[in-house]
Formats: sequence, structure tokens, C-alpha cells
Amino acid sequence: MSNISPPQSTTDPRPFLRRLLFIGFGCGLGVLVLLLRVFVVAAERTESARDTLDQADQRIELLPTRRGRVLDARGRILAQSRTVWEVRVPYAMLSDGWTRTVAGRVARRASGRSLWRALPQTLRDQRVADVLPSVERWRRDLYRRLAEADGRPVEELYERAHEIVTQVERSQASFVRRQRSKYEEQFGPPPAGWSPGQVRERTLSYPLLQTDQRVGFAFEQWAEKARNAFREVKIDLDDLVEVRSRDDRQYPLASIEVELADSSFPTSLQRFGGRYTVEGCASDLLGSLGDVGAEHIKQRAFGLQNEDALGGYRVGDEVGVRGIEAAQEPILRGSWGFVKRSAVGGVEAETVEPQPGQDIRLHLDIEWQAVAEALLDPTLGLCQAQANQKGTLPPGTPLAGSLVLVELATGNVQVAAGRPMATEGDGPMWRRGGVVRATEAILAPGSIVKPFLLVAGLSEGKVQASEEINCQGYFFPDKRDRFRCWIANRNAREHGPLDASDALAHSCNIYFYEVGRRLGLETEALWLRRFGFGERPEVGLLYQRELDRGPVFLGETSGRIPDPATVPRGQRVSEAMSSAIGQSALVCSPLQAAIAYARLGTRGALPHPELVASGNVRPVGEAFPDAVIDPVLVGLRRVLSERYGTGRDIEEVPGCTILGKTGTAEAPPITIGGGQKNDGTHAWFAGLIGPEGQTPTHSFVSVVEYGGSGGRTAGPLATAFLRELARRGAFVEPTS
Repeated sequence: MSNISPPQSTTDPRPFLRRLLFIGFGCGLGVLVLLLRVFVVAAERTESARDTLDQADQRIELLPTRRGRVLDARGRILAQSRTVWEVRVPYAMLSDGWTRTVAGRVARRASGRSLWRALPQTLRDQRVADVLPSVERWRRDLYRRLAEADGRPVEELYERAHEIVTQVERSQASFVRRQRSKYEEQFGPPPAGWSPGQVRERTLSYPLLQTDQRVGFAFEQWAEKARNAFREVKIDLDDLVEVRSRDDRQYPLASIEVELADSSFPTSLQRFGGRYTVEGCASDLLGSLGDVGAEHIKQRAFGLQNEDALGGYRVGDEVGVRGIEAAQEPILRGSWGFVKRSAVGGVEAETVEPQPGQDIRLHLDIEWQAVAEALLDPTLGLCQAQANQKGTLPPGTPLAGSLVLVELATGNVQVAAGRPMATEGDGPMWRRGGVVRATEAILAPGSIVKPFLLVAGLSEGKVQASEEINCQGYFFPDKRDRFRCWIANRNAREHGPLDASDALAHSCNIYFYEVGRRLGLETEALWLRRFGFGERPEVGLLYQRELDRGPVFLGETSGRIPDPATVPRGQRVSEAMSSAIGQSALVCSPLQAAIAYARLGTRGALPHPELVASGNVRPVGEAFPDAVIDPVLVGLRRVLSERYGTGRDIEEVPGCTILGKTGTAEAPPITIGGGQKNDGTHAWFAGLIGPEGQTPTHSFVSVVEYGGSGGRTAGPLATAFLRELARRGAFVEPTS
């Protein structure tokens, strides 16, 4: 681990933000300066030395910038910055050896180089010991005065200093063990006096307290006295204490209260209506800030040469590390300004004004997002294993889920909710964090992809809307245990002859096995990409992170579609058949599924989807012929409206028409109770909604991971979500 020196004074903030020489604290300054004056020989303060000081380089004072805000679709503030001041001290000052180090420097400079070299060690030690009590008193006085200025007990500062030292020394001990182990592996036991060096954390400054502008200005006045005093005695302790401005990033609506109506819930759950407080609302999407890394400094180091460099990074800066804060970092960040002044006299030579970061607006509606996140709370009963399922997990087990809403007229992503949040890393495999579920989870979609394969088959002329394909429960007469229809597996029955619309309503696997066989894997992959599968949506959440294995993209997944080039020729037909019912290698995120349905609802003419408003002209997709889309939309309506539809038990939304598709997709095996279970399924319900009898206005997706049947688990979740949004006027007309 390499050592990195603290930033030089040319990168320090303006007077109350810059690196401050904090020796000038009332009596603390007086005692130490008086002590120095006693030791300093008068001949060393000659007129020529003063002339040299007057000709010193210019002093740079940085003018801080401010990070841009994040607003929702209605202009409500989701993220904003408040400038705070941190009193930062180098690690060395927090450790016990600091006072002796400073006392040694003072004694050495006061004696002069020649005399110090001539003194025996005993006299050197004595002179250091004479200075040591004053330095120790000064440090104690510094802590006391800092505490008094900020109105807090001094014990808090000592506790904070102890926490920092403990953490850093733990890192140092771990570093020494690792380096010793490496040395012993190569060379054997290290010799006496061997040292592996020190961790970078020992070279950094740490915030001892966070304060406000009033205290910052007071610190500046004290620091100016200290600078002038120490110029006279030619002692440079410029790395002692600094006050640096920092953006305190605030998320005003991270905690938001929503009211859910009893009538929004399915009949069996209507006791759950009421007011709910959602904690961490939209935090997965907004992301967070963190300490700048070496890769940021390497890519864009701070400097004064131009605006781009002024927007660069220094050790101790903060940077977006997740979500929109990371994806929109270049827009939100802004750039510093600076003032150049002469070192003596403070005459201004040059000024460059800071440029604040730009605000960004989301198409997200934070109230609708809060509704979705409240409904995803397993305690409400919608996002948990159901008693009427024959699934892997016991009834009542909390599950993970997502809800997404896309406006058709604009392509705006208005809701992208998922729970648990990405920051919740613990928990069982079936409910573990680590990804932004709505945009990064990759799940087998199951039967919700069947409408897109039907569009492909109709467009390519491989199937006709009125053509009937017979379902006898299995696809191969001589291999009845493979490629079976779900109805044969469940009820030992068959669907019989079905046309295109009824095949969707019944969700007949045999029909879509045949569609996949006729299309072939290459054509199937082409059409899946046309609906957005296998491609990152690029809605404004995509960012890059440097890992040991190389750069990776985060925030939005591309999912995966079967790649004909990697499938052996003898397996391509079976792969195409499996993909046609949303299984095998095909996986996608809930966001990708919602965008695909939005393309279906706009008959192909969907503007490029956005979560973050770009202000750019958005390309519109190529429209599909009505003869291709109409049979698909009819089938999606029959899913709910006909007694044979797989969504016939899903309660609808008063005043609205829903066209939807259920999906029950095989999920990866999970372990519960010490044994591996292989019968888990993801529950999906996806589709379109609009005013009753009119053109759809939105697409939606509801998914409950390991939730069993789409109709029985994801369907009721979608109903509650859509009813709540309808109650808020969501499906009347486009918002923009």
C-alpha cells in the first residue's frame, strides 16, 4: 500500500475553508510563539529574510462549489446540498507521538542547525523536554477551544480522536500482518528492524468536528494571526489543522408518509389500509456519496489550469458512488473557483468564479414511488409467500419484489421501486439486497414474453392470427415428458386448438413452442432485441466502476438473451422453443419488461425511455402494423376478462381497462431447512392500463421473486398498486 502525501496548500479552500494554521488560539498561540521567540536568535530575523518573504509565491484561496439538486417530476426536492465546515486534523496530530514530534521541531529550529548538530543527545533531549509541556498544553487548549466554539463537551472530541486512532491502527496492524506473511513466504522470517511501511490512512487528515459558517469565520481570524506570527519565526506547520467546506448531502423526502385506501387492496387484504411511513424512499435510485477513490483522482485530478481540472478530485473529496449520484456525477458536481493573492499583503491578482453543479429532474413521481415501496413491504401481505401456493417457501415468508410504471406517450419512467434495497446485504438468498431490484435484478421472465414472440411470428409470417395450433399437453408425441404445457403438468389436461389471441389468454406453452420453432433462434433473438431485451435501457442510471477484474457497468442491466453463436447447432431448436416461453438463457430486469410492454402499447412508436430527464430530442421507435398488434392486445385483454384467462382471478381497477399477462418462471434452486429445493418460481404480472374503453396510457410490471404463480401473487400486488395510482389520477392523461 503506497503512501500518499496530504494535499499541498495550492489546493486548499478560501480563507475559512482552506488549510488553517491553528497555532493562533488565544493564550495557546501566545505561549508557543513566546517560547519560539526566546529560542530564536535575533540575527536570524534579518531584513534580507523579510525581503525574501515579501517575494514569496502567490497564495491560492479556493472558492467552493455546490452540488446540483435532484428534483422529481413535480419539482419536489429529492436531494440537495448544504455547505458545512469540517475541522480536519492530520492523523499524526491525533496520535500520542505528535506532541514530541512538534516539540523536537521547535527545539531544533530554535537552536539552529549548526548548534543542534553539535549538541550531545542528552542536551537535545533536555531541550525537547523543556518545550514538550507547552506543546501538550497547546493541544489540550486546542481541543477545549474547538469544543467551546462549537458548543459541545470537549470529551466528544477526545472520543472522536480515539475512534479515528483505533480504526487506523487496526488497519495498520492488518497491513503489517499481510506484508509479513508475504515476506515470510518469499524470504523467511524478516530481519530485526524490518518494517513494511505504513498504510495510507496514517497520512490523511480526518474530520474532528463538523461546524457551521459562523465558527468557520472565527477559525479564519485565528488562523491569520497564526500565519503572520509563524512567518516571523520561519516555522511552517501548514499541515497542522484545516477547515474544509463539504457538501452535506440531504435527501428531504427519504422518509415520506403515504395513505393507502382499504379499497385498493384485494378483498382478502382490505384490513391493511391506512397511513404508512416509507423509510429510504427512492434511495436505491438516488444512490449516495462516498470518499473519492484513487481511480477518480487518476482520471480527473484537481488543478487550476482550466474548468475541467477545477472540477477534478482531491483526497478527501466526496463523489457519487451509487445510483443517480454516480450516474449523473459529471452534471451534478460543478467546479471550484479560486482567488490568487500575494503571500504578503494579500493583494488580489486573479479570480475565477466557481461553477455550481447543475440540477437534474427525474420523471419519477416520488409520491407514486412511495406508494409502490409501501406495498412492497412484506408486512402488508402482498410481497410474501402465499398459503394458496404450492411453492418452495412457507406461507408468510418475506419475499423480494419490484413495481415499475412507464408512461406511453413520453416513455417516462415514473415508478421504479424494489425491495429489499441494494444496501441490505444480509438475509436469505431469496430476499437478499446487493442490487437495485427494479433496474438490475436479472430474472427469468416466463410467460410475460409470449406477446413479443407472437408479434415476431405474425410480423415474419410464421404464424397467422386466425391459425389454430393444437395443444395436446405435450409437444413431442414420443417424448411426452419434455416440452409439456403447464396445464398438463397441473391438471393432466390439454388446451386443444387455439388461435393467436386465445393462445395468449390461455398462456399455452405448446402454441409458443411452435412459434419459437418456426422463428428459429436467430430471428427470435433479433425480435427480442427490438423490444429491448439484451440491451441496457439507458434511462439515466448507468455508471461505470473500476474493479480488480476491470471496468464494469452498474445501475442498469442488459439482461441476457440466447446467443445463437454460442448454442450448438443441434440445440438451437430446443433453445428457441424454451426462450419462446421465457425460460432457458433468457433473463431480464423488471424495468426492461416494463419498457417492452410500453413498446407494445405504443405499437412500436415509443420515445426512448428516460428516468432522468435529458432535455434531448428522443428518438421514436418504428411503428408496427395494426394487423400484428391488434390480435396481441385482444389476447392480453382476454387474460383478465375471460373465464379461461390465466388472470381471471386478478381484481381489476375501477374506471380503467387492464391488458395483462401473467408469468410463472422457473427460478434458481434455493436452500431452506438444510435441503435444496428446486421448485421455486418467480411470479410476474405485466401489461397495459388506461381509462376504461380507451387507449392505454401506461405499462406496468409487478414481480415477486420466488412468489409462485403470477396470477395469485404478482397480480394482487399489481392491483393494489394500480388502484392507488388511479385514485391519484395517474391514468387520465399524459403528464407531459
